[in-house]
Amino acid sequence: MEKLKKILSSTIKQSTSFIVPSINLSESDTSESESSEDMAPGHFESYSEGTPVEEYLERFEAYLILHNVTNELQRTVHFIGTCGSYLYSRVKSSCNPRAPMEVPFNELKTLLTGILCPKNVVSIERAKFHLRNQSEGESVTNYIQALRKLAQTCDFGAQLESQLKDRFVVGIRDPSMRSQVIDTLSLEEAVSKASTLELSKRLPCSSMADMSLNVFQPRRRGPNKDRRFNTYQKKCSNCNRFCRGDCPAKNYQCYRCKRKGHVAACCKANLNQCYEDSSTDTLGSVRLLSSGRQVGSNQDCINLHPSTSDDEALDQ
Repeated sequence: MEKLKKILSSTIKQSTSFIVPSINLSESDTSESESSEDMAPGHFESYSEGTPVEEYLERFEAYLILHNVTNELQRTVHFIGTCGSYLYSRVKSSCNPRAPMEVPFNELKTLLTGILCPKNVVSIERAKFHLRNQSEGESVTNYIQALRKLAQTCDFGAQLESQLKDRFVVGIRDPSMRSQVIDTLSLEEAVSKASTLELSKRLPCSSMADMSLNVFQPRRRGPNKDRRFNTYQKKCSNCNRFCRGDCPAKNYQCYRCKRKGHVAACCKANLNQCYEDSSTDTLGSVRLLSSGRQVGSNQDCINLHPSTSDDEALDQ
């Protein structure tokens, strides 16, 4: 315990010497104090439950190297002061009956790894690795990252790259992509080619969508073209002709109904007469047709076109 107290007191003195610099310093002493302050241990976050312990210990060792903490017991003191209550309770139970601060840091690290990181069965981890295929909608990049994470516990050694390449190619979901990637020689080449094929399959969809929008988009026409089209396609209901301005038949008298404003070809009496003649006795119409005479109703129905007098009047 006395030895531990001496270590703690030296650590406290070292930290206070960085925090409280002397007032009258030369230029050389100032530069030395600034460099020593840079090497002073700073704050290191506590362990949060669920984080891999191995990753936390690796980061903590980098923190100790950065601040030049080499003594094993000093490393243990720094670790106990920053690890948090969750890890400290595990450390205390694993070191019993010794106090945690009496255990060197390397031994403490081995104890924690054995408790919180049970050794994986390699055969089971490799089975998980070889059963991993590309999921639906999973990109090539995410797929290879998932394979690399599974391979960390498989202990492939020098065969890691070849195992990753084989599993990557076999597990590709798209058969056409798999057939084009299967001849690649390296993992990097296989991933690069698969990523290119994945990107090329997305491009035609967007280009076809743009093309369909351009094809089915209605054409815009100016107001003058629309007005000309509507004007010349519709006949006047009073003169039965295409007139641009005022109808010339507005002052003419119909030869059929004797009313002003239209010609006989557009007279509504024509339609009424045809309707009345169509309702006559069918038997009488057959007798008249068999005798070679023209039926008046048929003549009236046929005479729906403008008469000669109407055309001459309009031309005048």
